Order: sequence, then structure tokens, then C-alpha cells
Amino acid sequence: MPKRDVEGHSAGLIAKAREAARLIRTLGRADATALEPIVAAVLAETARNRFPAATLLAGLTAEYEDARAAVAGLVADARWHVRKRAIRCLDRNTPQAFSVEVLRSALADENAEVMLKAASWAGYLGLEAALYLELGSAYFNMGVLEYQRSNFPIAEWFCQCALEFQQKTLNETDPRVIDTLGALARISAQRRNKEEARENLARANANRSII
Repeated sequence: MPKRDVEGHSAGLIAKAREAARLIRTLGRADATALEPIVAAVLAETARNRFPAATLLAGLTAEYEDARAAVAGLVADARWHVRKRAIRCLDRNTPQAFSVEVLRSALADENAEVMLKAASWAGYLGLEAALYLELGSAYFNMGVLEYQRSNFPIAEWFCQCALEFQQKTLNETDPRVIDTLGALARISAQRRNKEEARENLARANANRSII
């Protein structure tokens, strides 16, 4: 489907989702059938239309248990990009216990983009204090992944974030804190090695030009 047609299709689904949300509020009840157009719009999100549908679903989670069940279904989806979208279906009016449950699951996700979105959303919702340990683990895991990719500055930033959250609830002798400190030491060594390699290469090139 051409890009323009995809955008048009998504916009049409959003219009149906808005009408479904209006009807739910008018009738004062929601079920899977009534929510179906909204969930369909979330699933069809595009780069240009990636907030309206999720915002509509999030706006229903405070009042309707079935809306929360719909979000839970997205969280459990096998596709990582759907799990990531599910996180945007939470807002500041969503019951805190439910939001914490969703974010806790997402912070333990196998996909780094899902973890990063969950970490960001925890801050947005003001729920970091309820998720210090999970945030520490998620940032550490993302740091390890970036270390394996040799993205040492990003790995260092992630591990520094991990340490910050871990130190809010753990003591210095906890194995998780020790692992993070060890990772930061290895990253620093790798960054020094890369810097030294660059300096040596520059020196070699300078000597070559003299010759």
C-alpha cells in the first residue's frame, strides 16, 4: 500500500476510534466490541499518527476495566512494536497499580526499545519511585546491549542511570550494584583504549606525512 494510502487508512481508523470513544462515554459502558475500533487504530499507528489512538484508549483506562484489559492485551502481544505502543495507552489518570504492573512488565522486556519507552513513560507518569529496582535492571540491560555493540558512550550513560536507580534502594555490597560498577569500569577502559587508538593513529599519520 502506498504511503499516502497508509496514512489515509490510519486517519480513517482514528476517526472511527474517536466516534467509538464518544459513544462509550455517552453510554457509560465499554466492552471488547465497543473498544475494537480504538484498538484497531492503535495497531494501525503510523509515524505521523502515533499518538491520537493511544491517547483515546488511555483516556478510558481510568473508568473502564475493559479498556485496561485491552491495554493488557497489547502488552502481551508477541510483536515488540505493539508492546511499545501499549505503553502510550497509559496516562496520569490510569489507576497507578495498573500502570505500575504494565511498566514493570515492559521494563523486563527482551526488546530494548520497549524497555526504553517504559523507562521514559515511568518518568512521565511520575512512577519512578515505585519502579526503582526495575528501572535499574532495565538500564543495566540496555547498557550491556550497547556495550556489546561497542557503543561505549551510550552504554556508559545507561549504566550510570542504572546505578542512580539502584543506589536509591540497594546498598553498595548488593551484587546488582557491584555488577553495574564493574560494567562502568570496563566501559571506561574500552573508551580509553579507543581514545588511545585514535591518538596513535593520528600520530602515525602525522609521522607518515613528515616522511
